[in-house]
Amino acid sequence: MMRFIAMIVMTVRRLARSRLFFVAIGGATLTVLQFGGMLYAMQRLHQKGELQQAGDLMTAFFVNALGILNVFSSLIALFAASFVIRRDLSDATAASVLSKPVSRGEYVAANALGGVVFLAAVWVLFGVVTALAALLVGSPLGAEHVAAMAGRYLSALPLFALGLLFSFWMNAWVGGFLALLVVQTPGIIRGVFAFLDDRGVDVPAAVPDALVWPFPLRGTLDGLTDRLHTSALGGESIWWGIAHVLDYSAVMVILAWLVFRRLEVNRMRD
Repeated sequence: MMRFIAMIVMTVRRLARSRLFFVAIGGATLTVLQFGGMLYAMQRLHQKGELQQAGDLMTAFFVNALGILNVFSSLIALFAASFVIRRDLSDATAASVLSKPVSRGEYVAANALGGVVFLAAVWVLFGVVTALAALLVGSPLGAEHVAAMAGRYLSALPLFALGLLFSFWMNAWVGGFLALLVVQTPGIIRGVFAFLDDRGVDVPAAVPDALVWPFPLRGTLDGLTDRLHTSALGGESIWWGIAHVLDYSAVMVILAWLVFRRLEVNRMRD
């Protein structure tokens, strides 16, 4: 058990020492400072009676900042997925590790969990920077903001798991593009059927629902952001969406392990 934990810690350290961590710090800081400055200017105008309530401004600030932070998080998830094991394969580190009493299952699981922990640390960093910016302008974050950020973190996990799976088969750029395409497929499917509906094509609601089911229910988690406009977390339950995102991510990691079992590690190179 201690060996397994040590491997997880090692993966987190490797990712933290990579450029990903500095990208996370720089991206979070620049994004929040930009929107924080805009919010401060808007609040100054509000004090003069020229804009709406400061609470509405805080919501607008947070939703926009969260969208950009989500882009940073998605890119970091994909880079981390292509880094954790693919790099070991390219420099023969994997062969050295597996020559010790470490099974391939342990190796894949430790690297996957290390990536999950690293992504959690990135979102904690995003949250701290955002909370500090909000406090500076006098609009502290509430429970609904924290929940929305947690939902964005969970939405990054399927990307990481898919990127890990694809990294054994193809170039990191191609794998990352495919992972993004797969995770965004539910929105694409619903967009197609909405287009057909606008043109008078009557399609039962069960059809798009059935096509969307195999993919993670990101819409449920993204709905947390929409609820910020009402500052309420009631309504549709998010637990089903969370469970589906987690089990989807777990299945992708298991598939990655099955693929990794058949790889000729000693011959694997970029």
